[in-house]
Amino acid sequence: GTQGYSAQPATLGYAYLTIATLKGQANVLGAGGTGYVNAGESNSNAGTYEQRLNRLPVDTDTKLLILQGGPNDLKRTSGDYGAVVSRTIGLAKRKFPSATVVVVGPAPSQVGAVSGLLPISRTIWTAATANGAYYVSPIDLSWINAGNISSIIDTATGHPSTAGHALIAEDLGAALGKLA
Repeated sequence: GTQGYSAQPATLGYAYLTIATLKGQANVLGAGGTGYVNAGESNSNAGTYEQRLNRLPVDTDTKLLILQGGPNDLKRTSGDYGAVVSRTIGLAKRKFPSATVVVVGPAPSQVGAVSGLLPISRTIWTAATANGAYYVSPIDLSWINAGNISSIIDTATGHPSTAGHALIAEDLGAALGKLA
C-alpha cells in the first residue's frame, strides 16, 4: 500500500520513492486497508479518505496531492460509491486549493483481478475528471500484468514487494512527468 506495506523497509515504498524522484518534500498519509468507503481495519481509527481529509487543515502551500486507491473498496462499493469518490476528490481540492490533484486508480494484485477492478477504476476516473483532477490508471497503463506480476507482487502479502514498489514508483513518476 501507499504506506510502504511489504517494502523492506517501508520507506522503500512507492510513495516515498516517487517523492525522492520528484525531489520534493511530502507527507505520506497512507493507512492500511483504507479507501474511499473503507475506513480500514477494525482495530484502526484511520477512517475513509474523506474522514482523513476532513481532519486536515486547509493548506495553500501544497503543490501536488496524490490520492491513490480503490482495491480496498472492492467489496464495499454500492450505488453511492461514485458520489463518495466525487465528494472526496472535491474535498481534496478545497483543502489543497493550490495543488494539482492527481488521482491514481486501483492496480491488480493477482492475475485475473483486473475485471473486478475495472468498474472501480471507471468510477474513480469519472469522479476525477468531473472534479478537474488528473486520473492515472495503472490498469490502462498495464503497470502490473501477467508478464510482470510475479516480480512486482509479494504473493505472501498480496502487496507490492520492495522491487515491486520501485517499479510502481518508476511508472508513477513517468505518468506524473507527462502531466507537467
